[in-house]
Amino acid sequence: RISLARFDETNVVRLVLETYRDVLEAKGMSHMMPAGMLADRVVSAVRDADPAESRALANLHFDLISGGFLPRLGRRFMRALYRGLLEWPGTKALVVEDGGGIAGFVVAVDDVGAFYRFFIRKRWLSAALAAFPALRDPRVVRRAWESMRYGNGSEAVSIPAEILSLGVATRVRGQGLSG
Repeated sequence: RISLARFDETNVVRLVLETYRDVLEAKGMSHMMPAGMLADRVVSAVRDADPAESRALANLHFDLISGGFLPRLGRRFMRALYRGLLEWPGTKALVVEDGGGIAGFVVAVDDVGAFYRFFIRKRWLSAALAAFPALRDPRVVRRAWESMRYGNGSEAVSIPAEILSLGVATRVRGQGLSG
């Protein structure tokens, strides 16, 4: 009986999946879990993101929107960016969860230029250190400078509010989460 309780394949698989799920959640990477790792897939209502979730949102953005410019600055840079976003009072960040953590998100700011000015003032050192390897390339420096200047009102028509990012974890795509 003891060997069945401790070494039954079903129990061992369940324990391994729970351990992986716990580690991924602790690292803010629960979006990488396949649907089969989720025991109870209860989708919660949309809610405001908590500042403590900045790491999970940054990781989700980095993994889902890797083709954009900002993720090229690195995962650590994205974490600094999302810490800044969730600190800034002009940010609206919404998340939806399932049994595996954050399943989708949207992040918007009411003034892009004002956010970047805030970000540079409050997070420039941690962001620069995080992005340093990529910033050795002059083309990347130029793109970073253009990004930080975006929304400064110099455009012909200035529309400061913008949705900066949104994403849906791969494990829940096609399930009507965005509806």
